[in-house]
Amino acid sequence: PRTYAIEGRTLRTIEGVTACAVDLPAAPARAMELGQGRFGSARVTRDAVLLGSGTFAPELDEAGDRFAWLGPAATLSLPARSERLQLRVNIPDDVDGAAYSVSIGDHVHEGSLHAGPMSLELPTPGCSDGCEVDVSIDGQHQAEDDTRSLSVRLEGAWVDGPDYAPAYGRWSPGHPRAIRAHDVALEGFEAPEVFAGDRRGAWTRAQAVASFPARPGTLRIRVARPRHTSGDVTVSTDAEVRTLDLGPKITTLTLRTEAPDGKTRLGFRSPTFVPADVRPGSGDGRDLGLILYEVEFLPEGDPCRPDDVSSPAGTHAQP
Repeated sequence: PRTYAIEGRTLRTIEGVTACAVDLPAAPARAMELGQGRFGSARVTRDAVLLGSGTFAPELDEAGDRFAWLGPAATLSLPARSERLQLRVNIPDDVDGAAYSVSIGDHVHEGSLHAGPMSLELPTPGCSDGCEVDVSIDGQHQAEDDTRSLSVRLEGAWVDGPDYAPAYGRWSPGHPRAIRAHDVALEGFEAPEVFAGDRRGAWTRAQAVASFPARPGTLRIRVARPRHTSGDVTVSTDAEVRTLDLGPKITTLTLRTEAPDGKTRLGFRSPTFVPADVRPGSGDGRDLGLILYEVEFLPEGDPCRPDDVSSPAGTHAQP
């Protein structure tokens, strides 16, 4: 059986690859039903890691992504039948080099922190019925005009195991700090950019590959390319290959994936152009192919997704 958390003042969660979070501000009837008539909006998360004592309420960073500060001593609660705990943290400069320990039952994991993003993958023996995890940080972040005792930013937390698989999610190469982009490996891409309409994305080169955690399901890929380029473009997964012509209007392609070994490889092959050859005064000598704006993953047979996302067959999904 799955576990569901309805977030409130005392029950808080954070994003994770196997956790499915659904906000219901636009569905007051469903929220009222979930809350037994007590509230008109809700955030429901399935298979979440719960934030316990020593954690602070999630907030939004400058890019609009959720994170939660941990204090020097914090507790997390894991759902049942997990085999590994995945943590994605961001270490402030003034906590660089601090020692940390993570206690899971009788097992203690220790190490040193380094400034910037960090990934921790920790086995969770003895968590068949769920368990609590104690996190200790031997350092403190001093934020301006903030009197709280802070240590590191928790940007993602989830569990792995036979009972858990990647849930609905979306990522963009133009937004690499978003939690679902953390574990995407990119080859043949240029640096993130902001394009017309304040849309984030990244250019591909002649060939590019994005690999990321997945399971059998559907990918929705949003791409475009400049008007002055021509020739067919090939987009492929392990289960499907599409060859087509693309223009400057954003196109959404839908491809299947079987995700062998728990990952999918999304490939792009396209003709390229050099901006300096077509734009007077440009000094940009890169060979550019497509703009990839976003990839959306919809797991097969899993209806847990936001209210405004239709299923691949066009029916409206209900978690």
